[in-house]
Amino acid sequence: MPELIAKSLGCLPIYRVGRVVVVAVSQEPGDHPGFRMMRKSISQAGWHAEFRVADAEELRRAIGWAYGPERKAEEARRCAAQAEWEAEQGRIGEDIRVRQSLPRVAELLLRDGVVEEGEMIAAARAAKSSGESILSSLVRLGFIGDDDLAGYLARNYGVPVSRPDEVAPSTAALAALPRDLAESIVCCPLDLVDGQLHVAVLDPSESYFRLCMLTESQAEVTVATEARIRKAIERSYPAPITPSARTVSSPR
Repeated sequence: MPELIAKSLGCLPIYRVGRVVVVAVSQEPGDHPGFRMMRKSISQAGWHAEFRVADAEELRRAIGWAYGPERKAEEARRCAAQAEWEAEQGRIGEDIRVRQSLPRVAELLLRDGVVEEGEMIAAARAAKSSGESILSSLVRLGFIGDDDLAGYLARNYGVPVSRPDEVAPSTAALAALPRDLAESIVCCPLDLVDGQLHVAVLDPSESYFRLCMLTESQAEVTVATEARIRKAIERSYPAPITPSARTVSSPR
């Protein structure tokens, strides 16, 4: 009920029972036009108004409190608390969805206590925003060291750790794995021997099958840090040609 109506008519809605709104009034409403309008408005909303006479002084104080600054401040605090609770529920729900969509390598890191769940969820969100892998986000955010991650993955998958930035890949290996695929998978070819591609990878859990499918070769993987892989890619492949680097010959 608007403050102006409550104060001008001397009335205050006090509670609701079913479809009945109980309104405290200082005197019997009778056929007062203001109360007729109130009955009509409440009826149009699908409710029924029931008026109850209360002590005039007590009702005046109640109206003053109901529309006073203290009540408004209390209502603002209640709304803020409700909004905070709803936001927290939303965050919890989002965390659950993120947790359920984690890749297998992330589940392994959590299982073995290498990374905390809160850190993994933060990394997953960062990876979604940046487009990088969750492992890259974990390292970039400082939740695990580059070398520590490589060592863990090598032990878990039973493959050695390599340093692709310290060796020169064969021409055949570079031809078998184009630069765009190497950058996408985060890997660097090392050699191609008897149809088997030797590759240094960041994440053995996904890279092996992608490499076999995309290169149509059997893959032999080792684990390396992302920093070493990126460095090896830059050193081993020709620099990509950007549109601005292309020269257009002028017609003669």
